[in-house]
Amino acid sequence: MRAPLTRRSGQDAAPTFAKLQTPVKQSLESLNNALKQSHKASTTFQKALDKKLRVKPIATDDNALLADYLLDYAVGMHLTRDGEFGVVTEFMNEIPWKDITSAPAGNQDYGALQTEFQEMYYILREMRSRHNLTPAMNWAREQSDALQARGSDLEFQLTKLMFISILLGVNNESASPTQRLLKAMMYAREALDRFEGRYIRTIQLLLGTVAFSANLEQSPYGNLDDYSPLAWEEVAVLFAQEYCSSIGLSAASPLSLAVTAGAIALPVLGKLAAITRLRRTEWTTSNEIPVEISLPPGFMHHPLVVCPVSKEVTTPNNPPMLLPCYHVVAKDSLARISKLGKYRCPYCPQEGQYNQAKRVYLD
Repeated sequence: MRAPLTRRSGQDAAPTFAKLQTPVKQSLESLNNALKQSHKASTTFQKALDKKLRVKPIATDDNALLADYLLDYAVGMHLTRDGEFGVVTEFMNEIPWKDITSAPAGNQDYGALQTEFQEMYYILREMRSRHNLTPAMNWAREQSDALQARGSDLEFQLTKLMFISILLGVNNESASPTQRLLKAMMYAREALDRFEGRYIRTIQLLLGTVAFSANLEQSPYGNLDDYSPLAWEEVAVLFAQEYCSSIGLSAASPLSLAVTAGAIALPVLGKLAAITRLRRTEWTTSNEIPVEISLPPGFMHHPLVVCPVSKEVTTPNNPPMLLPCYHVVAKDSLARISKLGKYRCPYCPQEGQYNQAKRVYLD
């Protein structure tokens, strides 16, 4: 028979409660210690950050206000380019224009720029969301002369994408293959003829797809990039670049480029500052830095070439010269190291003749 249940006395339960309380207390103590260490580390980091990033008091003279204005202007331009029109309106209302006596003209341009970018983003939304190319093509026709002067192929890329979308029934899925084929051929006769001189090979490939429109992926033309979803994004990016060029702006935001380039260069500059403090030396050049900072190709603007012989920056009057061994020196340095029309490269032992060097043109 099962033994009857009996209640334990308070004296018997006390040791059990004590055993249960011990791990709970240990856990709480461990959490408190971890929180204390975390709080200490956070406080130490905050103090170090405040020490390193001391904000200088804002001066009240016109030059300081003008510098603040230019920074605010750059931020406003960046927000406008990103399509944050509501944010930029509130931001510009908070800028103290009345305190700036010598601000350059330009604050009135935000309204015009906002109108321009509103049109651009409307066209981009139509392209990306609805695959509607009509607004973009209308804009490209209006800018046809300017696009041709810049050597842009935006108008042809839009026309080509329109032909492909008609052939594949992108916006008309209910149409039969025969209807899409006939409509695409009619569009090709109307729109592609004017591009034959420059894009004849591409047009031939496009027309060749007509015979395989029912099964394009398995055809000889199935591996062309023009039929992938990425083609729409590529044309959209090209349109945004050309639109910005048409209103006198670069394709990328200058503020974004400056911040990104600064973030890339910051570790090198930090190491340079540490070495300078360690050696107790000073950075004496105001317009140049004594180290080379590698940036991606898209960040290279107004490149400079320093001659390895004279240690001077090349100029239009003393341009860089490319040697047959693919090393570059300044023209004056090349003339100094040349004897009787011959020279020895300062980089490598290869010899050459003075008239073999070619001038390098920088963008």
